[in-house]
Amino acid sequence: MVGAVAAQSIGEPATQMTLNTFHYAGVSAKSNVTRGIPRLKELLGVTKNLKSPSVKIFLKPEFSKHENRGKAQFVKNKLEHTVLKDIVSKNEIYFDPKNNVYETDIKEDTELLKIYKEFLTIENGDDYEYQETAPWIIRFVFDKELMMEKGIIMEDVAFSLMNYDNEKLNFIYSDDNSKNLIGRISLNASLIGKEDDLVNGLYDQSDILSIFKNIQEDMLSKIVIKGIGNVKNIVMTEEIVSVKSENEIKNEKQWTLETDGTNLFDVFNSEYVDYTKTLSNDIVEIYDILGIEAARQALTEEVTTVMKDASYINSRHISILIDIMTNKGVLTPINRQGINRGDVGPLAKCSFEDTTDQLIKAGIFGERDKLQGVSSNIMMGQTIKAGTGFCNVLLDEEKLLQEMQNISYTAEDFIEVSESNIDQLLDDKDLDDDYCNDENLKFSVE
Repeated sequence: MVGAVAAQSIGEPATQMTLNTFHYAGVSAKSNVTRGIPRLKELLGVTKNLKSPSVKIFLKPEFSKHENRGKAQFVKNKLEHTVLKDIVSKNEIYFDPKNNVYETDIKEDTELLKIYKEFLTIENGDDYEYQETAPWIIRFVFDKELMMEKGIIMEDVAFSLMNYDNEKLNFIYSDDNSKNLIGRISLNASLIGKEDDLVNGLYDQSDILSIFKNIQEDMLSKIVIKGIGNVKNIVMTEEIVSVKSENEIKNEKQWTLETDGTNLFDVFNSEYVDYTKTLSNDIVEIYDILGIEAARQALTEEVTTVMKDASYINSRHISILIDIMTNKGVLTPINRQGINRGDVGPLAKCSFEDTTDQLIKAGIFGERDKLQGVSSNIMMGQTIKAGTGFCNVLLDEEKLLQEMQNISYTAEDFIEVSESNIDQLLDDKDLDDDYCNDENLKFSVE
């Protein structure tokens, strides 16, 4: 019976919650987070691909203090996953045959290449033979403001490019103080194309152009500048926490980070993160990394938070539901897959979903239902084992016979009831006991 009451106390507010789900539209802090019924479905269905996975990152004390905003910003920049395309505002492919001797037909790049050429001349002398490169270049223009905001310098980009391919790529880039941040990538290869006899000995460049386009797309999406994989768009938030200092409990403001995307294992391994408090909203990820007890606790907190929007639910009812999901040592979803995985009988299984499939399967494998559940007993027209159905009233025949022998009534003690005296017998005016009198009837609130 406890399960039925728990189901009612969770089910009724969940129905009401449908009406309030969309009230957060447009509220910046909450609009991006899955709430209400969709979130409850994710939690109870143990969904692996969440709509809005997130990690709440607590920082170590030296980085989280409210006055250390700069340090918290530094950690945010370190953890936020950034690839090349995030910081590139424009990318182009140019035919620049003078590139191998550090000269160019692009006016904006003339000064940049001139400086590079001067340094090479100083280092290697005037008779230095320049390395042969392809006549095509990939030119990136970087978003200077965004790079400053994310704490990225051109040297970081250069290191990432060299890690991508150190042998075939040449990267020439402007100084961080330049008005426009430019990067030029050339290939250490002799690519001149196929000679076309029909066009007066000119070379067909279409194949080379497609090679460069492929390289450009690959670099933009695969070169990681910094950060932890799958952790994007970190937001810094202030949080008031209770801290013990000088034998007193004080409320202090701290910086915490909230992310889009989860990668709990790598976040735990970061030297800036307090892994004892950091938590993901992906229950499957918590189960994989921290085990079933941590998943149970996280589920309880998440379901309580979701249901708080609807109305008050006693925490014990939520605990019963979560215990059903976790008591086998693995996460059991509350849906047809989870229920069919349990040790309930075939009648209870078929009462939920997949009715015909469950009955056919039970018939093929000769499954037996012991009729210990609610659904199966109702199907059979029997009293369920709940409430008064838990007990049976039995007559003690020996005691009855013994009591009947002790009765000393005679025939004269019994009054024969007839039509003439029935009204007199039913009249209770002569009774002394007025306990059941109408005047004594009172409500409990009086």
